[in-house]
Amino acid sequence: MIENLSAGYGAVSVFHDVSIEVTEGEFVALLGTNGNGKSTLLNCIMGFIKPTRGRIILEWDGKALDLTALPAHEIVRRGLSMVPEGRRLVPSLSVEDNLRLAGSNPVVRDRLSQNLEYCYQTFPLLRERKAQLAGTMSGGQQQLLAIARSLMGVPKIIVVDEPSVGLAPIVVSQVIEVIRTLQKDNNLTILMAEQSFLQAIDVASRAYVLAHGRIARNFDRSSGDIDHDDIRRALLGAA
Repeated sequence: MIENLSAGYGAVSVFHDVSIEVTEGEFVALLGTNGNGKSTLLNCIMGFIKPTRGRIILEWDGKALDLTALPAHEIVRRGLSMVPEGRRLVPSLSVEDNLRLAGSNPVVRDRLSQNLEYCYQTFPLLRERKAQLAGTMSGGQQQLLAIARSLMGVPKIIVVDEPSVGLAPIVVSQVIEVIRTLQKDNNLTILMAEQSFLQAIDVASRAYVLAHGRIARNFDRSSGDIDHDDIRRALLGAA
């Protein structure tokens, strides 16, 4: 749960008083055009950027933990993982070495082989290409590797930042479907920031629209209020 969060860079404020609820096992989309603070918000959740106001609370198994002041490595230890915008793989390392690097976290290091095998079972293509340098893969293949890398830490929650960046529309649909399947099969909690809202709302149970640094609207599939025109207006800050 994110409560009244504000953050920025130096004197420049990026978003203000943002509140978002993501419940256990849920797929939530954070929608918005470029420059509205989606990536900054996800980086706050992961501890890479410290908010200027508000709280980030992890509620799991009936317990509540305040993550706001924790450093990034402690947040990862609590079961959060990230698929960053642009993938941020190590291009000069092989597929397997990228995965092993992610699995070196002391919390899960003793299960490295088991977690690696799980990733290969989930993504057979990566097993086939485990010796290939990550930098020589296609954009879609690199995105699959980035998703697999996030699983090496055995997360409860995965935040996904703009998985569509640099990919063809058909590949975007395939990647988002992979994320949805992982979420359903493993009861993962997903918060995905995405500017291509048509693909995102097809898989999300709820969606928030971040416009001009504030939550402009929120939509709930169970209430039947996910409407494309309403979302477009909200993305433009007109809602």
